[in-house]
Amino acid sequence: EVDYFAIRAQAAAASSSSSAPGVVPLPSLPGTSQSPPLVARPPPLGARPVARRRQRLLGLRNSGLPAAELQLAGGDKERSPPWPSLALREVAAQLRGRGFVVVDAFCGVPTALELRAGIAGLEMKRGHLGDEGASSDVLRGDSVAWPEVDEHTAFGIALVRWQSALDALVAALRPLLSRPGELAGVRAREPPMASCYPPGARYIRHYDNNCEDGGSADCNGRRLTAVYYLTDVPSDTCGCHLRLAVARGTYDVSPSTDSLVLFWADRRTPHEVLPNASTLQRYALSCWYVDLDEAPGAPARPMPC
Repeated sequence: EVDYFAIRAQAAAASSSSSAPGVVPLPSLPGTSQSPPLVARPPPLGARPVARRRQRLLGLRNSGLPAAELQLAGGDKERSPPWPSLALREVAAQLRGRGFVVVDAFCGVPTALELRAGIAGLEMKRGHLGDEGASSDVLRGDSVAWPEVDEHTAFGIALVRWQSALDALVAALRPLLSRPGELAGVRAREPPMASCYPPGARYIRHYDNNCEDGGSADCNGRRLTAVYYLTDVPSDTCGCHLRLAVARGTYDVSPSTDSLVLFWADRRTPHEVLPNASTLQRYALSCWYVDLDEAPGAPARPMPC
């Protein structure tokens, strides 16, 4: 088992002596060459149970909806369908039970495509390794940006629509996930982050909140991570899956346009992005929901609901 966290710490320490400030000399990961080989990958881990749960949730979300709302769920309109109580309970059950949940047909394909077009035009910067300011194409090869909301543009309208739908879902889950370490104290979120994974890019295993007991200096208040995919992965050989190492096992989530993944941001959910073995750019939006009691100084804004 590769100790990714030790590699990250070593890389951050090496950045101070690098010839290019903030750029880590490319280390060799154990058992690999310096650049991850772009080869056909084996079938994703835990693919069947992930697919079954995705289909179950989609069926519950569509159950009992009138025909007009079912059409909305297919992505033909500008807004998302309402959430039946059974579907909300299934989202909560999967989060509590497995530590993650995948929501398909979240906001509509037209909204996802509008967001992808807008993000493709942003000026992006290389992603850093935590707060150290170090970067390495081997450890983390994505580029990121924090888009400003301009409601006079198609991109801005789509961004507001997506964020509003996500806020409403998290607020609806709050009373269903009220145990310690869940969503009871989540009343704020960080600004959304756009990411692009070019061919060959990966992100090694990491946490979004290196926190176990809520009291250490590493706790940043992030409680829930939301990742919204804006491109498809047509086959397993293309890579760029999200790999989640949760208590019940390790699962690979295949990105698809208009799909949303929610998972616990802290040390319950180590995760990584597998190398992009295709020739295409992969785009996504991420957002972190924050418990300000854990980190009062977190760069988060109050949720509207």
